[in-house]
Amino acid sequence: MQGINAELSITVDKLKAFVPSEFEVLIKAGSDENDPYWLESILEVQYPLSLAPDKSLLSGRSLLGIAYNGETREKKVKIFANNDIFPDNYRFKLILFAYDKDGAIATRQEYTKELECSDENGKILQDTR
Repeated sequence: MQGINAELSITVDKLKAFVPSEFEVLIKAGSDENDPYWLESILEVQYPLSLAPDKSLLSGRSLLGIAYNGETREKKVKIFANNDIFPDNYRFKLILFAYDKDGAIATRQEYTKELECSDENGKILQDTR
């Protein structure tokens, strides 16, 4: 199905290692077709990032709503990093589900994005093997 599209954007360019922080991920999804679609998404983050401020929560579901012809739905999700975050690249994965008027899954699409975390010198973790 070509009419469903999504975008995943992050409100920060880089994370600082060993520093607690929080930032937002913006999920945008829409339909270019005449038929309405119910949109849901699953966002998966990589440890030590979390969807909860006080515990490790690596995936969560967001209900985006019904998208009609040309409409776009948005949802902001907060991501938390504690002081155990090390210099590395961390990956986000968005899985978008679009349900048709019968309630059946019309399409399932996956999107990924990476976020760099570096120390105060701008270095990321290097594999020395």
